[in-house]
Amino acid sequence: MSSVWLQVRCIMMAASSGGPPVGTWRAADACHCVRWVKWPDVRDQVETVSADLASNLDEFLSAVPNLSLPLLEYQYGDPIIEGGVFRPPCDSRGCRDCGAVHELSAYSSVPLSLVLQGCAEIYLDCKWDFEDGRLSPLSVLNKGEMYGVFETLDHLLGLPARRIVWSVCSGIRSVWVIAPLGNTALLAQLLQGRMRWNDHEPHWQLIKAATAGTSWRTRVLLFPREAIEALNGGRGENFRRALLQVGWTQSAGHRHIAVEDAELHEELHRRFKHISPVLGELYHFATIKHWISVVRGDRPAFQASHRFAEPGGPFDEFVQALSAGQERAKLKSLYQPVVLRPGLLRSGESGYYSFRCPSLLGPRMPEVRTYAQLPFDFVDLLQGVQEHWANSLKPPHVQYYLQPPRISSDKIRVLNSSISYANQLPRQELSPNGSSRELYWSSPFFVSGVRLSRAA
Repeated sequence: MSSVWLQVRCIMMAASSGGPPVGTWRAADACHCVRWVKWPDVRDQVETVSADLASNLDEFLSAVPNLSLPLLEYQYGDPIIEGGVFRPPCDSRGCRDCGAVHELSAYSSVPLSLVLQGCAEIYLDCKWDFEDGRLSPLSVLNKGEMYGVFETLDHLLGLPARRIVWSVCSGIRSVWVIAPLGNTALLAQLLQGRMRWNDHEPHWQLIKAATAGTSWRTRVLLFPREAIEALNGGRGENFRRALLQVGWTQSAGHRHIAVEDAELHEELHRRFKHISPVLGELYHFATIKHWISVVRGDRPAFQASHRFAEPGGPFDEFVQALSAGQERAKLKSLYQPVVLRPGLLRSGESGYYSFRCPSLLGPRMPEVRTYAQLPFDFVDLLQGVQEHWANSLKPPHVQYYLQPPRISSDKIRVLNSSISYANQLPRQELSPNGSSRELYWSSPFFVSGVRLSRAA
């Protein structure tokens, strides 16, 4: 029997009422990362993350009781959606299960999916460049949250598919490791010959290599074509309404963006008539627009991973391995490693934005002679703005920081109440409780930046 016929047969089985073996991981002919389940097999797990969603799915999936749902498992950093293209767990032509999943999800480039374990990051792939140092996280999806909502609604409403440019991965790739990663002895102790890595490469790749064999996973429940067509047939009205509500909520930050951009640009343009910041009008406009989204809770800021119930990857294991590697490498100074990851700010929370390692979703930063001047430029720009939005970007809601000088003669300018050195930032936000070790303030992330706080 040909391999092509085996794949076709598997696809037919998955789409049929019988489906592949229910509730079991596939044998050696599959990737071991696809499990075919019925709704009752995962209902309790869904209810623990969202009781309302479980109730809506009860009504909907009872109309298709024999439907097999693919439960997908991804390792840390694995692509789920790559540049708008869905990637099954092993993405291999020789895997019968992943071939079946690919066929059953073909109704959309981003099939409707529910995160059941771990988390997933939505991001723009900026093509990593150490000199630019930019990461572009859009959002983090935790247990009980869905992606593919807009694309599925387009399909249900008969609207043309839109080109997707963003990606989704298992766990969080957009991370900064605060540690002396340029030390070759430390890297040798950490990686133990598993791979070569240098500090000009993305930090998530180092984490993945150093925690090879970790049990950390993201599990995603994918809604196949048959389920979506049942919605089109008038079944599952409560679930359909829930999708519309999720879509409306997720689009809240975009509905008035044109008017808000016009107001922001007009006000900043008036200020630029009196000052001449080194980065120019466009970059300052884009940066301030991004900060406003952060303090509203629409875009993520960087926070220490230990502050989250779900860190976003095997970060605790990595920090332990890095701490042990420092001791084996016998470094003169032992630092407390920290993994910074993106997260939306809740009321009263604070997060970080780095000028040297920006998370801006827009123009690349022009070349600058010194990053140390940037906080002063932004203070000068915003202090004369009287619009209501500017209040959220003034003290006490913002605190700019600079890298601490190595010697006292390096001080470039008298600091003020809104600009401090990075080692004066709130320690409890960055370092785990009980740690007496200093943070590695020479990290590129702490060259220059701002601490942003969302009002309580």
